[in-house]
Amino acid sequence: MTINTELVWKILTLLISVAVVPLFGWVWTMNTEVSKLGIQFAHHDEKLEEMEVDTSKSMEIMERNSQDIALIQRDIEHISENIGEIKELVQKEN
Repeated sequence: MTINTELVWKILTLLISVAVVPLFGWVWTMNTEVSKLGIQFAHHDEKLEEMEVDTSKSMEIMERNSQDIALIQRDIEHISENIGEIKELVQKEN
């Protein structure tokens, strides 16, 4: 009976070791993949923040440009309305 008990323990130990070693490899692989994904996520998060800052700067520049364009359009309208007076002044001086 001791032989059967020893044989059972040996088989049980063998089965456990056969299951544990591949599981250890799988856990190690999954841990590596999760670490890679964490690094990629952090990198993408940094890039997103940079893009948000760039976008807000671009929007500010565009708003300033649109204000400048509106001022230039107003000046052109003013000049075109008063072109006759300017023409008379130039002709009087000549």
